[in-house]
Amino acid sequence: MKLGRLAIVNSPIKMPSPNPPEVIVYSGSFDPPHQGHIDCVDLVHARFPSALILIVPGLKPAGTMGHHKAPKASFADRLELCRSEFGKAATAYNLEVSELESTLATPNFTIRTLTAIAAKYHGRRLALLLGQDQWRQFPNWHEPLSILQLAAIVIVARQTRGEKLVAPQESVKDVVAKLRLSGTWTDDQKTFMLSQPAQAVYLVDGETCQAESRLLREHLAAGEPLPKRWLPETALDYIKNNGLYQAKGKK
Repeated sequence: MKLGRLAIVNSPIKMPSPNPPEVIVYSGSFDPPHQGHIDCVDLVHARFPSALILIVPGLKPAGTMGHHKAPKASFADRLELCRSEFGKAATAYNLEVSELESTLATPNFTIRTLTAIAAKYHGRRLALLLGQDQWRQFPNWHEPLSILQLAAIVIVARQTRGEKLVAPQESVKDVVAKLRLSGTWTDDQKTFMLSQPAQAVYLVDGETCQAESRLLREHLAAGEPLPKRWLPETALDYIKNNGLYQAKGKK
């Protein structure tokens, strides 16, 4: 793909709204899924209420710069945890948990996942849901420009502990600059419209639980109490009943 000339413009006038995404893909290790993931999905649904949100846990998720991930729990257990944790959302709005990545070549690169989803939902507008921390790493992903050819990006403005605080809007612009793309930011819509490819990057604000899967695994392995609200009770019961993350015994 030919890279566009870097030119970021702040638009003082209201720009035409892009057509909203119809299928929003939320992929990851989900090792384990937690309340922060649920909060992100709820915020995105509020912004795009008619979209299908597709939860896609990875069999062997790819990592940046060749540092691929090795989930501690099995794919079957992480899939079941996703079904349990996102169950209420699935009954409240259009959400599905997909086994797709278990059928694809590993490691599970996002571009392969989106290509398969684009074929399944042919003609429907796709978007990829990312946390702000993931978005900052996006230029280091496998074929990021090809991803933008297939899907818009939906970013939830979520900071993780220990990270340098960066304003969400500036984070969007910083990554666009690293990709050497051009476009226009509109404050009223909290949307960055790329010129080439003609694609949207949406910013979604809101409060989310600051849970992190890595810290959850550490607490569970040590038998320590979990921070309040980090993990739904049904998920904690499943983890302990199945001895995941070395978590055994009573709550």
